[in-house]
Amino acid sequence: MFGSSMLLFLGHSLEEIRVRSLQNIVSKLDHGVICESDLVQEKHLHIRLLEWFNYPSCVLHDKVLELILRLSKVSSRSVYTLLFSWPTYISCLAKQPVWL
Repeated sequence: MFGSSMLLFLGHSLEEIRVRSLQNIVSKLDHGVICESDLVQEKHLHIRLLEWFNYPSCVLHDKVLELILRLSKVSSRSVYTLLFSWPTYISCLAKQPVWL
């Protein structure tokens, strides 16, 4: 299974730590160290990815959206998790149109 410390760092209050955690996850996926099916099993990952947009400075939003898309292609479970979690976070996205 995927390390829970990576999920903890993905939700860290410091932007630099969140960014490095995201880059680490994407790099591990790209190089085959972990696979999408491993990440889909992590129930809190989807929430952490959606919470990414709640921080005052939202950087690498395109990478987060690409990762969400990549994971949604693996399992319908990830799609359902995102659909049920999305309403909680959509209002935050509407308030931050800077990156659109």
